[in-house]
Amino acid sequence: MPTPFNQSVVDEFRARGGQVGGPFEGGDLLLLTTTGARSGKRHTTPLGFVRDGDLLLVVGSNLGGPHHPDWFHNVLAHPTVTVELGTEEFEAVAVPAEGERRDRLFGRVVDAEPGYGDYQAGTGRLLPVVVLERSAHEADIPAQAAVGEAEPTRFRAEPEEKPDELTAHLDYEEESLPPILATLPWPPAPPGGTPEDGPGAHEG
Repeated sequence: MPTPFNQSVVDEFRARGGQVGGPFEGGDLLLLTTTGARSGKRHTTPLGFVRDGDLLLVVGSNLGGPHHPDWFHNVLAHPTVTVELGTEEFEAVAVPAEGERRDRLFGRVVDAEPGYGDYQAGTGRLLPVVVLERSAHEADIPAQAAVGEAEPTRFRAEPEEKPDELTAHLDYEEESLPPILATLPWPPAPPGGTPEDGPGAHEG
């Protein structure tokens, strides 16, 4: 369950088309709805965000606390999320950034919102940066487009890496299949009949 404060922010956000007052007034805020890692229940959390081009970046700062926030554990288990941004609502995939990409994106976050740098300085854990990427159907991207992002060079190279193994397999099939096929009746018998049974064989 959200805290009373978070729930009040969520209610105000939805009632005012994405605008809220208090500590979030004038800031960039979205609502992130995740699926509980253990409970499977839906949870909505108000989060500040930073734009990086078309991407939305959120940080698991937990106000600089020693533990990752619950929503971060949720997206690790169930990366499909719902984002509310202003009056818009859409499905997205939450992708935690890693390595050099995480460092670069965190630098982008700190440039926009220096307070996150203070949070990082005050905790021993590495603050996770999560990229919210619109689902393909939400972004009007054909599902097949995802194939083009999946290392096509590796896919093309794999058949070339084992030509001898592939050739040996094909030779085996060429030798073993004809004797097996020769034992099969042709044309195939209809249910309850024999190969010689043709149309009208059981009439009369």
